Amino acid sequence: MFERLLHALAVSSCLGVVAVLGLTPVTGRTTPLAPEPLRLSLSLSLPAEPVSGAPEQAATDWRELLEAAHRTAANRREQAAADGAEASHEQARIAAWRPRVDARASSTLSRQRYNDQPLRTPASALGLTLTQPLWRAAERAHADSLQAQAQQAARLARAQQQQTALALSLAWLDAVEAAEALRLNDKHITALEAHWHAGERRVQAGVGTLVEQLETRSLLEQARAMRQSLQLRLSSARLSVERLAGQPVQVPAGLRPAMPLNVVAVPPANEGLAQLLARNATHQAHEHALEAARSALVSRQAERWQPTVDVVAEVSRARQSQQFDGVNERQDIHTRAMGVQVNWPLFTSGYQQARTREALAQLEQAEAHRDQTRDELTHDLLDAYETLHTSQRMVASHRELEATARRTLDAVHKAYLAGLRTHQELLGAQQRIHDSLAQQASSRIQALKAQVRILSLLDRLTPEDITPLTTALAPERHTEPSP
Repeated sequence: MFERLLHALAVSSCLGVVAVLGLTPVTGRTTPLAPEPLRLSLSLSLPAEPVSGAPEQAATDWRELLEAAHRTAANRREQAAADGAEASHEQARIAAWRPRVDARASSTLSRQRYNDQPLRTPASALGLTLTQPLWRAAERAHADSLQAQAQQAARLARAQQQQTALALSLAWLDAVEAAEALRLNDKHITALEAHWHAGERRVQAGVGTLVEQLETRSLLEQARAMRQSLQLRLSSARLSVERLAGQPVQVPAGLRPAMPLNVVAVPPANEGLAQLLARNATHQAHEHALEAARSALVSRQAERWQPTVDVVAEVSRARQSQQFDGVNERQDIHTRAMGVQVNWPLFTSGYQQARTREALAQLEQAEAHRDQTRDELTHDLLDAYETLHTSQRMVASHRELEATARRTLDAVHKAYLAGLRTHQELLGAQQRIHDSLAQQASSRIQALKAQVRILSLLDRLTPEDITPLTTALAPERHTEPSP
């Protein structure tokens, strides 16, 4: 009887080592658990060799997605609006500065009766008119206003590109976070399944209890339910990326553990604040809107009291024939004229004064909008930097927590084998390792997201600037395990 007890304790000790080391690589298993014969061989402690000639498929490159996002419908819409605004400015500039030549031609036939005698007068005329603006203050100020509006539209198009890139990058990191959580959850399921099989053998050896198995089974079912939730989250994030990029994508398998935990691709906070107002496309758009409002006010004031002066030159030729009482009289008239035309508003019944008040109100609105945008951008940048620094500190804390949890698991396992700790305490120690790894991965993703927001605010969310961030992601794509 004593020998049987010693044999059971030896078997349970070996199985506990197997459970801690994770030597039973079963991921995402959904079939009922059943006892399996214990196999302790050298091959279980070595990593599996990749199959020759079947390399893993690589994940989609994040930088390629940003390039593809430039062709989305929202970006094309804003770019078309910018092109239209530039064309409007070109029209106003030409009308205010450049000459215009108009040609005219006419042909008429006049029929009259004079003392009951018919009078027919066919006539034709050709002419050219040249108009050269000399002074059009209102129209030239309006052209300056349209130029500022065109620059505003161009900056808004750039801001839309950055917004699309930001939405795509955040969705991409959501997908990576879900894939990493799935990977950690699968490892947790593997460890719990190893505990389950070890418990089955302990029950068969007469040293385990059904309560221990039920505790393990409860945690195992929770992990499997969490896996389904994570799969849904990954699928939703992948669909968002595909919608924004306009192409199918392969999500990375998660984070790359071999890389440094804190990858930085942004300038320090003081440099970022110094660059914000000069680089941010939205702020620059509001600056151009303020400039356009100022030019519009100048235009309204100029058209209120300043005249327009044009040089007008005309060359024409007219022919007509008068047919009366059998007599045909032919006339050929050549005309050359040149002069200056002045138009000066004297009284408009308050129309120009009302237009000036409207321009003043629009100027005040543009200034307030600019100031509001500046405050919001500064707050968003400071918040992103604070999130980045907090996430980096949390990564370090969770890394220390992971090391402590692993030492605790080792001590609890030894005490459990000696009968000094319960099975529930052993499962709790294993759960704390999984939780620390999951929180560490979540903090790393939050740090990456904060840097993405900072780069977007600084108008630097480009394929070149995110290259350091791509090194934190696993190069291979996420694949679902075989059932």
